[in-house]
Amino acid sequence: MVEQGSSRAGYFNGMRQAGHTLALAVSRPGVLRLEALDAFITAAFGADAADPSPQPSGSGSSQADFLAWIERVLWVAVLIQNAARLPVFERARIIAVNPVPNRASDFTVHVTVPAVDLVPLKYVIGAHQSALTLVHWATKHYPAHSDIEPLLRNLETVVVTPLRALFSPGVSTMPILREAFKQDIPFRHLGAGVFQLGWGRQARRLDRSALDVDSSIGGKIAQRKDWTAQMFRSAGLPAPKHSVVANEKQAMEAAQQLGWRVVVKPGDRDRSEGVTVGVHQPAQLAAAYSAARKFSRIVLVEREVPGECYRLMVANGSFLYAVRRQPKAVVGDGVRSVAGLVLQLQADTLKRPPWARSKVIELDAATLACVVRQGLDAPSVPAQGQRVLLREVESIEWGGDVTDATDEVHAENAALALKAARLLGLSNAGVDIISPDISRPWFENGAVINEMNYAPQFGATLAARSRMAHFLAGLLPGDGRIPIEVFIGADAALSAARHRQRELAAAGLPHHLTSHDRTWASDASELRLDSSGLFDRSLALLMDHEVQGLVLVVQNEELLRSGLPMDRVDRVHVDDSNNQGTRMDPTSTRRLSAMMNAYSRQPWHAAARLDGDRAR
Repeated sequence: MVEQGSSRAGYFNGMRQAGHTLALAVSRPGVLRLEALDAFITAAFGADAADPSPQPSGSGSSQADFLAWIERVLWVAVLIQNAARLPVFERARIIAVNPVPNRASDFTVHVTVPAVDLVPLKYVIGAHQSALTLVHWATKHYPAHSDIEPLLRNLETVVVTPLRALFSPGVSTMPILREAFKQDIPFRHLGAGVFQLGWGRQARRLDRSALDVDSSIGGKIAQRKDWTAQMFRSAGLPAPKHSVVANEKQAMEAAQQLGWRVVVKPGDRDRSEGVTVGVHQPAQLAAAYSAARKFSRIVLVEREVPGECYRLMVANGSFLYAVRRQPKAVVGDGVRSVAGLVLQLQADTLKRPPWARSKVIELDAATLACVVRQGLDAPSVPAQGQRVLLREVESIEWGGDVTDATDEVHAENAALALKAARLLGLSNAGVDIISPDISRPWFENGAVINEMNYAPQFGATLAARSRMAHFLAGLLPGDGRIPIEVFIGADAALSAARHRQRELAAAGLPHHLTSHDRTWASDASELRLDSSGLFDRSLALLMDHEVQGLVLVVQNEELLRSGLPMDRVDRVHVDDSNNQGTRMDPTSTRRLSAMMNAYSRQPWHAAARLDGDRAR
């Protein structure tokens, strides 16, 4: 396998995502067995991983079947990167398949693969190497050897976990960017898991589900439950009563002062880590304090508020949806025992890939204790539809049951969530409200804001996914792009581009202008950039919120190697009358023209000339 490209991805060959070019060393299997391979891909990566554009199988043509086999390798490479939360959504494009001389089964496959900026290319190559290994194994062994768990565990250890640790993406990043890709909104990775959607003045930046307009002060306060509650109480909003304690003695004093029942939890942790609910006697308190102390030095003892937990999602300053968050449970069918229902839950959990599943719940002491508190035991047969809790709280470790509650939320409770988010200066936030009945106003039933979630998980539930398009519509205008015109050629192209910049400014449409070595602001003054080459200068301008439009002047072959810095241009102008002052020959000019035309709203045609364009 031979690598090409750099850590910055460019647009090639009509791809909708930026990427790199690779040359893959591929050995053709003796028997391809495409249908079995498709079954393996579904078993390994889940039903949601079905190829959106599968190549036909069993066509009868040996060459066509081999190409279809390669297509599946490339799709598995995408799925491996998705498992590491890398937002690549487009299968690679095959450019050429060349036989290796004197080796009948070996080929060099030239491809353009989608990639994420600043992810080292060796990891992209590693994903494709792993995909080749997996597909070769499946082609030869599946389904005769249907136990693929060891294979997936190895993939998780060797590829998925290291790549996820390198990239540090949030759970919300993938579903948001997947919807952006679906809506043809461009995005680029800026580093540290932060992405920019759109270009220039139209762009917004995203870290998980947090936005560039969110207050850093509000984000800081939201990280501490005691600070958040104090802020809410000061503003006249309902918050739980609690005490911060430093040892078991203080915890006991706090519980007695607040009154049993209490909740004991870390004051600065998310995802329900170290939380114990329903503490109603001194004997339970020491264990609850110890559980919280394992996660934080800041421990809260809080008066328990009756009701269920609802997360109200505020997005772009508006109420978007609400979900009911309940602990993990099994639901009775009137036939199976609690033990049988738990076994079925275990089997269902293990059907998910290891990197996408919560911990498997066993019928252990913790589970049995929770079941017994509900008046049942392992042999009990719950009634049809009866929910039997297996854990006391919903958590990231054990999972939970999340259902859409948007239509139940009273307007006063939605208004409360919006006011809480505005108080902390958060455009996006998850406002957790504990309420006996979310359809009643908070001031009628003692509901409280349990906590505020900065950069909450967004996109993992059906409720969120069904509203993702609405979220993006409120995030940035249209597809987030700014107008871009391209001039290809020598000195005449630069002169025409500067003339066009003045025309646009006179029409009230200010554009920045850049060539490979010089850049001008929208007022035609020279703009100094510490960027080398047209690709990097263009990216720098697309990151600048002052840039309302862009004019590019292409005067060398750089973009043929790097790819385009953007996936859409509005108009292409070509001066192919001569190449004086450039390092391009006529062939390169034609290749660049064709490359631009593939991404242009108004392609250039050979009959057009810069003088004619200028006259128009």
